[in-house]
Amino acid sequence: MNDNVWLGIIPNEEMPYVINPKQGFIVQCNNHVTSQNVKHGISLTHGYQQRHVRITELLEGKIASGKKLDEFDHKEI
Repeated sequence: MNDNVWLGIIPNEEMPYVINPKQGFIVQCNNHVTSQNVKHGISLTHGYQQRHVRITELLEGKIASGKKLDEFDHKEI
């Protein structure tokens, strides 16, 4: 049996979460989304940080311009 096969359920109260992040948005695109000190290693995928960094740059640029983002901005990003 593969040691990496998940066999359980993580209770909702133990799931990682964020409320009102400082930057005003959350970016998740197969990047490392939890810190190293979480109880359950959720989405510890590495190697996709470049996508996360670029999307964050694009969102921050749009926000800094003062324009309210719309569906076309999200499609472009």
